Amino acid sequence: MAYAKEVATRYCETIQDRIQSGDSLIFCGQLGTGKSHLASCIIRAAIEAGRSAAYLTVTDLVIEVRSTYCSGSKVSLKNILEAWIGVDLLVLDEVGQAVGSEDGWLLFHVLDTRYRRQRPTVIISNLDPERLERCLGPRCMDRLREGGMVVPFTWSSWRCR
Repeated sequence: MAYAKEVATRYCETIQDRIQSGDSLIFCGQLGTGKSHLASCIIRAAIEAGRSAAYLTVTDLVIEVRSTYCSGSKVSLKNILEAWIGVDLLVLDEVGQAVGSEDGWLLFHVLDTRYRRQRPTVIISNLDPERLERCLGPRCMDRLREGGMVVPFTWSSWRCR
């Protein structure tokens, strides 16, 4: 627990450098352990430093993208993707939740494009690192780890205390 807080605190203290170098984080582990809480602190640090930052669940991303498939949609797929890819810091939550295999390209595209543009992403998942790698694939995990790190949340839920 102390390690995860220390990593998040260091990330916040050096947020400009982290954003500039594209250093990502992967928070993975048990439900209710504070992953989203620490990620929201990182978002706040980015915004206070004058950078753009956003929180998004994978489910919400898929819903937004699928809404462009409807005739008469006023927003293009390209515009939606660019909005999430272009933000200085993106927190992507619920990675590993089942959203349909046909949507796998979407997650890869967002993460890969952010990587190529050196834009950091904080991944939040309830999966352990091995299962998360199976979900995202080795290419995505390798890109996220470059300059970044996996932070395991292995303690029990704070909600159940």
